[in-house]
Amino acid sequence: MPPFPPREFHTLALWLVGQKADEASLRTAISRLYYACHLLAKHSLIEKRKWTPSGHGDDHSGVIRELRRGKTTGLGNYLDSLRTLREHADYHVDASVPGAENCNACKKMRESGSPPPQYVNIGDWNNAKGISERCLSLIDRL
Repeated sequence: MPPFPPREFHTLALWLVGQKADEASLRTAISRLYYACHLLAKHSLIEKRKWTPSGHGDDHSGVIRELRRGKTTGLGNYLDSLRTLREHADYHVDASVPGAENCNACKKMRESGSPPPQYVNIGDWNNAKGISERCLSLIDRL
């Protein structure tokens, strides 16, 4: 295990939303869920598959690509879904920002006709939480 246990990001996310479920907290918590799963998966791939990260931003897609090989395809897909939710939470402050044109959550908001009170909401959180729990369970079995 790395010196910092990435699962603590998951614990922090749960605690944060338990304290306050405003949009800033939801966005931050979704991001922490993703990083808990990404870092644990990356560490497992290094340890168990002797995978070598590049040390750059493309490690995010690299981890997903590696997980989609063999019997861990489902885990790769879950992590990719969680990454998409993290990107929405981190970057899309409204449905018209550059990059949001390819975001399914932003697309739904644009199609609704009226801006929602929150661009990241409790539904996004619940989705991310469920995906992260599936990811963590599968990572534990790598």
